[in-house]
Amino acid sequence: DPGPIFQGVPTCPPGTPLGNTTPPSSFLWFFYTSAPGEAKGLELEATATPVQGLDLSATLGYYKYTTGVAPGQDGYIHPSVREQPQLSGALGAQYTLQLGGGTLVPRLDLFHQGERTNGPQNQLQRKPDNIIPSYNTVNARVTYMSADRKWSASLAADNLFDKFYYSTVGASTT
Repeated sequence: DPGPIFQGVPTCPPGTPLGNTTPPSSFLWFFYTSAPGEAKGLELEATATPVQGLDLSATLGYYKYTTGVAPGQDGYIHPSVREQPQLSGALGAQYTLQLGGGTLVPRLDLFHQGERTNGPQNQLQRKPDNIIPSYNTVNARVTYMSADRKWSASLAADNLFDKFYYSTVGASTT
């Protein structure tokens, strides 16, 4: 229980930490609700070493939220809302090369981020205004480790192929 819901209150209400100050705080108060709902998810992780020196990894995440509040009621969340992606995952591969003076480890990772939304939670999410499209990126890294393992150096590239993706979107009109 997050406590009471304050609607239409321009400043922190009395009884809240900032509302008990003298004079009362003028910080803008925000609307906050916590409503019944059901969050279900699944995470899978796998690693394998099919041959000596080659390490593979994979992750997969699934998430689904269903509101327990009827449309039109405070706290209702429309089924099209995706604050967390419904599907996300990653694949990685690295190979350890033993050199005379140390170890060299090249690595590639593919990352998938599923579709998300950021529109009004109680309304149908509109494309393209409220829907952040899914995307994939590839990251690369090469690490050299000294033979005595006392130091290492890495060269890394995030978003290796310079893939454009949105981290957030907003309505084109208000």
